[in-house]
Amino acid sequence: MPLMWVVIGTFVQLGLAVYVFIASVFAGGAIAQHHVLTDFDGKVINSSFFVLPLSFVSAAILVLIQYWRGGSGTSFWWYALPWSVIALYIFYSMVFLQPET
Repeated sequence: MPLMWVVIGTFVQLGLAVYVFIASVFAGGAIAQHHVLTDFDGKVINSSFFVLPLSFVSAAILVLIQYWRGGSGTSFWWYALPWSVIALYIFYSMVFLQPET
């Protein structure tokens, strides 16, 4: 695992965490404005403000830990973990939220 790619990947993940935080705030506002939300839906939307960016930060930390422990190049697959979290969030918001009529 080359150090250069670990550093570049970590900076990209941290930058994406900031972007995803901003995007989740705006998406949550749009969803709250155009959908009928239950208490659970509101909790999911509110927690997404923190869970989505933290998934990027945790993936960066996991890759750094793998680098320090001498992990192989397959450790870079941890960078794909946040995208699955975002896919679950999009799936939830498209399938389970009822649009306002």
